[in-house]
Amino acid sequence: MSESRHFYPLIGQEIHFFESLPSTQDLALTWARERQVKSGSVIRAGHQTAGRGQANNTWLDEGGLNIACSIIYYPDFGLSPAHTFYLSKWVSLAVRETLNPLLPEEVVIKWPNDIWYAEKKLAGILIQTSISGATVQSAVIGIGININQDAFGMLDRATSLKQITGIAYDLERIMQDLLSNLNHWLSALEAGRLSQLDEQYIAQLLGLNQKRSFRLPDGQIIQGQVSGIDEHGRLEVVYNNSVHQFGFKEIEWLIQ
Repeated sequence: MSESRHFYPLIGQEIHFFESLPSTQDLALTWARERQVKSGSVIRAGHQTAGRGQANNTWLDEGGLNIACSIIYYPDFGLSPAHTFYLSKWVSLAVRETLNPLLPEEVVIKWPNDIWYAEKKLAGILIQTSISGATVQSAVIGIGININQDAFGMLDRATSLKQITGIAYDLERIMQDLLSNLNHWLSALEAGRLSQLDEQYIAQLLGLNQKRSFRLPDGQIIQGQVSGIDEHGRLEVVYNNSVHQFGFKEIEWLIQ
């Protein structure tokens, strides 16, 4: 596999580009474990043949049409395990801010960290951390953004920028904007401006203060309203006149 390198400050200070990889996330996990590269380094693939999403879901990449990358980040400022969901807030806001100006309607964050537009998935984020003692030692952040892909097979909930607008986009320009936004929101995290991340993340949530259908683990279907996120990163849903908290995979969205 051939590799080329480019250098940027902070996130993206070093970019390792491969024409093809099975998974940027798998390679990044190895490099992070062995501390082979600097914090903020990015592994990017022109074609990702075995990409992964949350809970080992497959990320379908046609090759050369989308952004597929993984970021290796060492939060040396002392990120506690209790605050790991701030990594999701940081990256979700950055990806959303990259895509929102390109589309006629609002891009939203589908908890915990998918990026949706008009009830379809436009981008996905996968964050895997290594924790030792009282701090997070490393985080590997996988980002997949559908840019110019026209078809997604059986994935009827997937969409792309080109599908939405009919325009073919410059991948490199979007990648540069993504790096800029990642650095912007990371500065808020490292400076401890957690309330800013909280407010912006919640404001962009899919279903916020809207009546939505959900399926609970016991199969029960409820009508509820998303009201926010608790301090542990759990989704808060109001139904039966009270607020209930749900962790990842403890509640299923029933999208119309």
